Amino acid sequence: MVLPITLVGRVNTIKMNIFPRLQYLFQSLPIQIPQKFFQELNKYVSKFLWKGKMSRISLEKLTWKFDLGGLQLPNFKNYYKANQLRFIASLFEKDKPAWIRIELDKIGENIPEDFIYKWESKWIQEKKESPILKHLIDLWNKINVDDEIKKSLLARRSLIQNRLIPFTMDNQLLYNWFQKGIRYIGDCFEGGILMSLDQLKNKYKVSNNTLFCYFQLRAYLREKLGQTMLLPKSHEIETLIQKGKIKKFISCMYNLIQKQAIKQGVHKSRQKWESDLNIKIEEKNWSRLCLEYDKYNKCPVKISAI
Repeated sequence: MVLPITLVGRVNTIKMNIFPRLQYLFQSLPIQIPQKFFQELNKYVSKFLWKGKMSRISLEKLTWKFDLGGLQLPNFKNYYKANQLRFIASLFEKDKPAWIRIELDKIGENIPEDFIYKWESKWIQEKKESPILKHLIDLWNKINVDDEIKKSLLARRSLIQNRLIPFTMDNQLLYNWFQKGIRYIGDCFEGGILMSLDQLKNKYKVSNNTLFCYFQLRAYLREKLGQTMLLPKSHEIETLIQKGKIKKFISCMYNLIQKQAIKQGVHKSRQKWESDLNIKIEEKNWSRLCLEYDKYNKCPVKISAI
C-alpha cells in the first residue's frame, strides 16, 4: 500500500523514524562505513520519497536548508562525517579518553593535538596497528579538500619531527626554536604575514645560526602558499574541532559540512533562474523567495487512510 503522505510528510517521516536510528550507529564507534552503504541507503530513501517513481528533485537539493530551496532532508553521509569528527575533537579535550593515548602510543605520537597536522594514512598503514587512527586521518583529509582550507591548516603544523615538513625531521636547530616558543608554523607569522628572521630574533630571541632553517621554512611556505606567503585565518571546521566535544557539536559540524558541500550547487540553481528570467537575483531575495515557497508548500501529513 502506498501511504497517502505528501513529499514534506515523507521527509519528516525519515527525520523522525529513520534518522535517529542511524544517528545512534554513526556516533557509537570510530569506524569506516563503505560508500556503497550510503548509495544503497539513498536509493531506498529516494524510492520512498517519490513513491517508487522517477525522482523530480535530487536528494542533494532536498537536503538544503529551507532558505536555500531545500526541505532539510538529513544528508546521512554528512551526518556520519559530523559524528565521526567528534572522535577527532576528543584529541583537543582537556580530559582525553583513555583510548586516545592507547591508540597514539601504537604509532609513537606523544602530542594528541598534533596528530591531524603530522600524519597521513599511508604512514599509519605501514604500522598496521591502528585502523581507528587511519580511518580518522582519512576522514579529516577528505573533509579538507579545498585549497584555502589546506592553506589555513598550515598554521598548526608542528616544526618538530613532522614528516609533512621533511626538513623538520631530526633537525637540532629547530629544537632551539621550540625551546624559545616557536612550536608551530603559525608562530612565525604576525597578522598573516611571515616575519623576517630579524623579527623572529627580536620576538623569540632565537640564535643567529638558524638562518638556513629560516630559508628552508620560507621555501616550504612559498611552495604551499604561493609567492605572497599570506596565511589564511583558521577555517570554521578546524576552529570547531579545536574546541573539543562541545554542546551541540554534531549539529554545528553538520551545518558547516553542508555549507561547504552545497555552496556551488546553490549558485547554479539561482543562475538558472536568473538566465530564464533575464534578471539578477540577490542572495537575500533568493533566500526570502525560498522561505515563502516553503511556507505555502507545507501541508499536514495525511494519515487518515492508513
